[in-house]
Amino acid sequence: RNDAIHYGELYVITGVIFNKEKTIGNNIPIPSQMYKIIYYPFLVKAYIADNKDDAVVIETTLENIENLTGIKFH
Repeated sequence: RNDAIHYGELYVITGVIFNKEKTIGNNIPIPSQMYKIIYYPFLVKAYIADNKDDAVVIETTLENIENLTGIKFH
């Protein structure tokens, strides 16, 4: 929020990654990781974390998230 106020505009994309075959109930897939991409007017930042209680959020590259998800964000 502070960045949006400071820079005037940014876009945030949040999503999940399914790369393990974990399911619950009637084969509902459980995401193995979560990601967040922040587009600033002058740069892009990307973060990823495992879907677990003690997950550590790490900074990564947009290209890495694109490779893991199969989605092109730019």
